[in-house]
Amino acid sequence: MVNKSKIGQVSTELRLKLGQLLDTSPEDISPTHLFVTLIPPQDRRKVWEALRESGVVLPDLRLANPVIFVVALVVLLPVTVLAILTKNRFLFLCLFEFFWIARRLTRARAIIPPIGCETVQEAILCTASFHQSDFREGLWPREDISAKVRWVLAERLGIPFSEITDETKITDLCC
Repeated sequence: MVNKSKIGQVSTELRLKLGQLLDTSPEDISPTHLFVTLIPPQDRRKVWEALRESGVVLPDLRLANPVIFVVALVVLLPVTVLAILTKNRFLFLCLFEFFWIARRLTRARAIIPPIGCETVQEAILCTASFHQSDFREGLWPREDISAKVRWVLAERLGIPFSEITDETKITDLCC
């Protein structure tokens, strides 16, 4: 058996599972595919949860920005008006609970892949865990390590993975 890279193993596994869920050939799923174009919006939550149940470690889906804005407005406006009318600033403390309730109520509407997991390649990098034993076995070649480091930087800094290359300087990202 040929010893594949860890990224290659995870890629094959993820594309197979996605292919089964989407009723398509794994060869038709490329690493550059965006989940928003690959999975129809009405099926995205169901497919995402099925992937997670099958062992793929994926972050939670997020709400679309307009939905976040509306929810924030619906929660903030009444509390702010009530706090002003009653001249009680302590009412703002209940915002935490209201936002928690709003999050619970809106989870079913979360269908947008999170930043850092928007493409199949980013999901592969997110899912592939780095272990020293895998490295010693040669499952992490230099280009895969480079891609994983770039993904970690992109996720932590909240910037698109595609904006970071091997030539990108860390000082250019942070400043």
